[in-house]
Amino acid sequence: MRTVEHLGETPVERLNAVFDVLNEWLNSEDFCGCMFINAAAEFSKQDNRCHMVCAEHKRLMADYVRELAKAAGANDSAALSAELSLLIEGAIVQAHVYGDKQAGLRAKRMAQTFILQAIA
Repeated sequence: MRTVEHLGETPVERLNAVFDVLNEWLNSEDFCGCMFINAAAEFSKQDNRCHMVCAEHKRLMADYVRELAKAAGANDSAALSAELSLLIEGAIVQAHVYGDKQAGLRAKRMAQTFILQAIA
């Protein structure tokens, strides 16, 4: 979150910066997927404590994106957060499972469309 705040001055710039940070992580040498996605898959029952911790992390990330969306003036910050969170999670899985080095950039291009629509 600190890197996002550093990269973007305005809330819209910060929403875009989320995907810049994501892309950097997906293309880092030590990227091996998301430990929260991996653990949630291993402990798949939703009432499992490990699964609940993973879900809470994902919820906190979505809350952060929702706050950025709200600050950017999105007409429905919860919907925009859900859309952007889906892009983020999909890019993580695409990069991990397929080794797709462009997943973060593709997600950012799609996100920009959703962001523009939501703040229009």
